[in-house]
Amino acid sequence: EADAGAVRVALEEETVLLEQVGGSDLAGRTFERIVIPMLDGDLVGMEAGMRWRTERTVSTPLYHANSLAIWAVGLCLLGDADRALAVVEEARGLAAPDDIADQLQLDLAEAYARALTGDGERCRILRDGYRRHAAHRGIDARADTGTGGHAATRSPGHSPCGA
Repeated sequence: EADAGAVRVALEEETVLLEQVGGSDLAGRTFERIVIPMLDGDLVGMEAGMRWRTERTVSTPLYHANSLAIWAVGLCLLGDADRALAVVEEARGLAAPDDIADQLQLDLAEAYARALTGDGERCRILRDGYRRHAAHRGIDARADTGTGGHAATRSPGHSPCGA
């Protein structure tokens, strides 16, 4: 906790300096509001940070769809699959069809939400599509995705999607 407190103080000081010169510290604040709660096991705080990030990216279409997908994962972590699916639907309407990063992140978020709703078939379709796209790019999709460890993308023996 002392280390997290020191990080928060350093980020706050950096943010104040950046704001004084007209800059923004979305990356630092994202770390503070998402990563630190995740490391502390604070899922509610992590979801709040994810939601906060979407509020900051609404005027930046390049990042907003991805932020929404990440927030959808946070909602899934709290068990709110219906709201997560609504957020994914909103994000799909904003994401460019050729933006592979957004499409993969949205597929992961939707697969997770579908797993929570018991829609194993749709979950498997999304998970397997993600794995094919990732393998094509040399990514080991069986590993943690870096956004909280999507349950839907774990190895088949551990996936809520089923085999």
